[in-house]
Amino acid sequence: MGALSHIRICDFTGQLAGAGATRVLAAFGAQVIRIEDPVTQGRWDILRDMEPFVDDRRGIEFGGGFQNHNVEKLGITLNLRTERGRELLADLVRVSDVVTENFAAGVLARLGFPYERLREIRDDVIYVSNCGFGHRGPYAAFKTWGPIVQSCCGLTFTSGLPDMPPAGWGYSYMDHHGGNFMAIAILTALIHRNRTGEGQWVDMSCTDAGASMLGPVVLEYTVNGRPSRREGFPYSSRNDSPAMAPHNIYKARGDDQWFAVACRDDRDWGALIEVIGATDDGAWARDARYATLAGRVEHQDDLDERMNAWCATRATRRSPDGSSTRTRSTSR
Repeated sequence: MGALSHIRICDFTGQLAGAGATRVLAAFGAQVIRIEDPVTQGRWDILRDMEPFVDDRRGIEFGGGFQNHNVEKLGITLNLRTERGRELLADLVRVSDVVTENFAAGVLARLGFPYERLREIRDDVIYVSNCGFGHRGPYAAFKTWGPIVQSCCGLTFTSGLPDMPPAGWGYSYMDHHGGNFMAIAILTALIHRNRTGEGQWVDMSCTDAGASMLGPVVLEYTVNGRPSRREGFPYSSRNDSPAMAPHNIYKARGDDQWFAVACRDDRDWGALIEVIGATDDGAWARDARYATLAGRVEHQDDLDERMNAWCATRATRRSPDGSSTRTRSTSR
């Protein structure tokens, strides 16, 4: 039994921003009944199309992304284009505490189940929708994914190289974090119902949720007059952020293998020299230009090139507990 074992969720969510939310609640014991469409073979969740993996005990399984976001859930298929399918969904809503979805705005309503219909079936039902801009406002009709949300809310603007346009994040941050916000929205609505007996529609905008994480950036500009796109960004050039060099991610030998290096001061650099200088191709690390932090920052581009070249011939190797990374030379 879990903390939410008394809660049942009628779940239309998919992908990461929705299915990730109900996954969290399932982990705490909620009964999550995942609804899928037999006509589209469940492909309103694109993770179903990810490559499968082979398990030695169970054979071929769905792709890891789909499995990860739907662990502990139950699943049924309902064709809501038919009268019988709609009747079965109404029966399920009647015994569910929460209905969740992360379709584009209006999709569930077009399937015959707007919030008003859900309330007719169960007057204290909690309906939590999660789309890019919510169901109201001038942008409600636009469809989004995590990277689009990140651009529209301002998060993308905070990432980039000096003198270059904002680059954004390769990682779909708001797909995952949007799911976290949605889980909190569901829990908050449940608390409200416990206190008042009232259900509600939480019309979540993932873009608004992303913008809520820009508080420090907005305060920096409005209170301290420091813009996000400052000179030298993203290198540590601000007065309250000490400079570091080398300070980067360097490609290692092998597929998708990397070294993360951050030298905060000359002591850190001295420790790194002991590693690099002990190799046949590491004499460059004792270049006088790099002896001080000021010199390393001044020649940072050249230092990065040398670090890249040195790291490219090394493979990462984890300690038995997985907590540390060492290097081994492949140049000898």
